[in-house]
Amino acid sequence: MRAEKVVASLLNGAGPVTSIVGTKVFAVMGSQPEDAPFIVYWKDSADRDRVIAYNGPTIVRAVISVQCVAIDYPTLKSLGEAVRTSLLGQFGDIAGVHVNEIQVAGEGPDLFDPEAQLFGQLWQFLIVHQE
Repeated sequence: MRAEKVVASLLNGAGPVTSIVGTKVFAVMGSQPEDAPFIVYWKDSADRDRVIAYNGPTIVRAVISVQCVAIDYPTLKSLGEAVRTSLLGQFGDIAGVHVNEIQVAGEGPDLFDPEAQLFGQLWQFLIVHQE
């Protein structure tokens, strides 16, 4: 839950993100299509390595997916860029977690759901932190 706390804190505290979605940043399950634009995030995986030191910290490498959803393509692109710049390169103590670094792990294609009439794009971020 630590990497997810970091992502939630950074996204909810980023003016460029909240100017587009307000408070609509959701864990795991999204909102209704009529609530777009919004963001949904979840943990895909996490690997742990103990630092070779007596009682040293454990280094965690977690991959967090962030799904951006919008009602039009320009908003989707603006939201994706706001998410990327809000997370990329962050480090230090964030939401009570010592973050070593955040990198982009993947940028998915731009998608359109004709039934919901929504645009979407999936971003993945590698969050390296200590526990």
